[in-house]
Amino acid sequence: MDLDMSDRASPEVQRVLRQAVLDQVANREPPEVAATLARLQREGMSEDEAIRWISAALLQEMSIMMREQRVYDHASYVAALDRLPGLIDR
Repeated sequence: MDLDMSDRASPEVQRVLRQAVLDQVANREPPEVAATLARLQREGMSEDEAIRWISAALLQEMSIMMREQRVYDHASYVAALDRLPGLIDR
């Protein structure tokens, strides 16, 4: 999976993902989201682009949850955040 997957999502899904990421940053829950946003911006990415990448990682985790019929896996989400700006679907 890459950023294209979230770009192909409907505008409503993109809006919900973006808001979820913004909420995670504001609430520092999980704290790795705010840290990832800061890291991506330090690496030269705009805030908007960084949020789109984090949204892609969130979408990936949600897709895996649905495909594998499992609950949220914090370690899996954090691993995806750590791989940004690239994602490798498992």
